[in-house]
Amino acid sequence: VYMNLLWLGGAVGMGAGDEAGSADYRPRDVAYEILADQKRQLEEAKVEFRKHLETDIPSFNRQMQGRLPAITTGGGR
Repeated sequence: VYMNLLWLGGAVGMGAGDEAGSADYRPRDVAYEILADQKRQLEEAKVEFRKHLETDIPSFNRQMQGRLPAITTGGGR
């Protein structure tokens, strides 16, 4: 996601290299498709991350209680 967003940043505005544009040139249609796909992937990753925080880590901590220090999430966000 990060690398694709970096590329997308080069495709808009001042651009980068062969993707350079200006305020007069809007991004190509593929840039919008890539952005939509990156947003979808980011939302999927957030769901998976939340699952790890809410389900997997507490389960692991219960299984390892007394054997390993508990994994904490640093503030419960």
